[in-house]
Amino acid sequence: MLIFTSLLVVVALFFSACSSSNKKEEENNDGAGISLNEDQFGFETDENGNEVLVKYEKDENGNIIANVVDEDGKSTGVTVPANNYKNESKNNDKIENINSDKPSKENITNKTDKEKDTTNPELTTLPFEKDKVPTTSDTGKAVKFSDQDIARVTKMLEVPYLYTNNYENANGVPISTARHVACWIAQNNGITTTTFAGDAIIIDLFTFFAQTVTNFKTECNNIENDSTPAKIKYNPAENIFTISSYESKTHSIQIDKIEDLGNNNYYKVYASVKEKNNSGCKKKKAVAIIQKNKLNTDLSFSLKAIKWN
Repeated sequence: MLIFTSLLVVVALFFSACSSSNKKEEENNDGAGISLNEDQFGFETDENGNEVLVKYEKDENGNIIANVVDEDGKSTGVTVPANNYKNESKNNDKIENINSDKPSKENITNKTDKEKDTTNPELTTLPFEKDKVPTTSDTGKAVKFSDQDIARVTKMLEVPYLYTNNYENANGVPISTARHVACWIAQNNGITTTTFAGDAIIIDLFTFFAQTVTNFKTECNNIENDSTPAKIKYNPAENIFTISSYESKTHSIQIDKIEDLGNNNYYKVYASVKEKNNSGCKKKKAVAIIQKNKLNTDLSFSLKAIKWN
């Protein structure tokens, strides 16, 4: 139960962060927090006295209700009293969202332009039991991506040293991969400080992968078997991460084709890989599973799986 509750904390903070980023200007003006024009999540107590993650909504009479959701933010069909709604909206952390700057179209070669069908315009969220994340061996129908989305996905696949690990969604994200992503996110946001709140890093990782990086805090400093460890360390006493240096680009990506895998806005990316800055990258090809990200339209996608060759 403790592990599950901890996971809910991460998810709730993530959702709050996404919403607060979109309403940052409004919050700075009056401190009112996010509105119900977008997803708002928080904690309530159920009839058994358990703390549960909820999504606040309005019923047909305009009253605020709290729908209990699972660890993926999907409704369980259970409602509880929205006793903490006001407190939750006032206390949302203002956490900068990854990729808040819009990717440039410069130097982007969009090889998907020849395709007739485009990406699915809908951002669906299926019930947990119906949502199946594809694997890197699945295939679909080739589709057209916009130049901006090509730029966004390219940036995500060019995280330094991302090529050092393969992973499938069902197996979880390798800690060594997550270290590099954590550093890249801070650098991509233009952060100039060297220390970061522990929960903020966990939220950013959840945003990038759309899943919790299990035991990242406890395993972050364990670099014994990591051939290329990122310069990030965790201080549990203060609950902060320290990034001593950022990483140069290790490889470049050319997206060759993208296929629609259906189910819940999943896509398969085929890419060519080239070494950069004498990094030692020997990979030539990559395939990745990405998903349109309903709760973070600035990032637009999450990286669910990747395989390098």
